[in-house]
Amino acid sequence: MVALRQATAPAPAEWSSAETEALASGLRDLGLVATPGQAATLRRYGELLLKWNRTYNLLGATTAADMLEQHLLDSLAILPALTSWLPPVSSTLVDVGSGAGLPGLVLAVMLPELPIVLVEPVGKKTAFLRQVVGECRLSRVTVHEARIEEIPAAALVGEPATLPHFICRAFTSLERFSNLCAPLLQEGSLLFAMKAAKVTQELEQLGQGVEVLAVEPLRTIEKDVRRNLVVMRMKQSRPSSDSTRPVR
Repeated sequence: MVALRQATAPAPAEWSSAETEALASGLRDLGLVATPGQAATLRRYGELLLKWNRTYNLLGATTAADMLEQHLLDSLAILPALTSWLPPVSSTLVDVGSGAGLPGLVLAVMLPELPIVLVEPVGKKTAFLRQVVGECRLSRVTVHEARIEEIPAAALVGEPATLPHFICRAFTSLERFSNLCAPLLQEGSLLFAMKAAKVTQELEQLGQGVEVLAVEPLRTIEKDVRRNLVVMRMKQSRPSSDSTRPVR
């Protein structure tokens, strides 16, 4: 008689107390401090993401634990390096190809005073983004259902006028990212791209008009995962008067 193998229960795809504890632990591991309100909002975002993912496949098949580690906490890892480069006032951060709001929505939770624009062309994803913005009361977040090349520059500068900076995660190559954003850049605008550790080839393929300011190694909670934040800007035809940090 052939013994039947006991079926393995599928990993949970709903947020539980285990994820709440893992979120708090992950924030500590990343050296981040969240207020109780911010932690509650991150948890609600995770709950909505898992709920919508089951119907609309925003992230593909994933468990609650994988979503937390591979997407939410992975996006939060950008925060220390990003805030060290962003000018402290009069800035707008544009999340290009935002998808399910990564990293734009988690950054909006942790940086509530920073205006953030989410640019995403897929309707089911922008519907999700608007749902999160409404439920989580992220009043400084704007959602555009469009490709970045379709966005008018005036839609990104805010009121009063702010300097737009651009960020992407798992979107496209550095070269294409810089080319798509180039028409929208102002003097002093920065480009931020989250990349895996091996980014040398993409850096070598950048056009001569792009200046790499830094490749910042990121702290991650998974010991075998390495991430970098590449910081770039377009080269100026004349000496720049902006106050960004020197190249390292």
